[in-house]
Amino acid sequence: EDYRRVGEGYAQLAGGKVFGTEALMKKKDGTSFWCAIWGQALNPADLQEGSIWVLADITERKRVVQELREREERYRTIVETSAEWIWEIDLQGIHTFSNQGVRDVLGYRPEEILGLDAALLIHEDDRKIVETELPRLVAARQGWRGWILRWRHKNGTFRYLESNASPVINTKGELLGYLGADRDVTERHRAEQVLLESEQRFKRLVQ
Repeated sequence: EDYRRVGEGYAQLAGGKVFGTEALMKKKDGTSFWCAIWGQALNPADLQEGSIWVLADITERKRVVQELREREERYRTIVETSAEWIWEIDLQGIHTFSNQGVRDVLGYRPEEILGLDAALLIHEDDRKIVETELPRLVAARQGWRGWILRWRHKNGTFRYLESNASPVINTKGELLGYLGADRDVTERHRAEQVLLESEQRFKRLVQ
């Protein structure tokens, strides 16, 4: 199959094109290896004058790419099946990614979150905290752990979410935004409030 494809590519050299493809080839000892092939006619008007070809062993590159593809698929499966809301925002706070977990946490579909300013869903009182802390974290290129903020559910109620996030930095060292995961801790927060109120009530009784 690869031999036929390279043969078809040779015919294209007559038009002055540079032909490129990948093919499985065999070494003298009989072992197979992946090869990148490029060819160009010395004289596009007359292929009989010959052509020049460059071949490169890309076996290792193919192996690495396959490993990265499998790893990416593994991570994608974890992200999409996670009960936590996994998200990504840019430096303006606009959501650029959201997994399916947002359905369980806030009732929205992922596509409803994309392009949305995160601040619009945060309780007004908690938004002030974010507006104060986020510029400092951006300047320090740091993430955060254990933030508990109130987010507005699609049904209009507010849910307490515990947020953890890491900065997203490109190869140039530039901060692009944040990647994080939030989980619903509303019931835990309510239980803590009940315990706190109970403790205060007994304290008053003792006093």
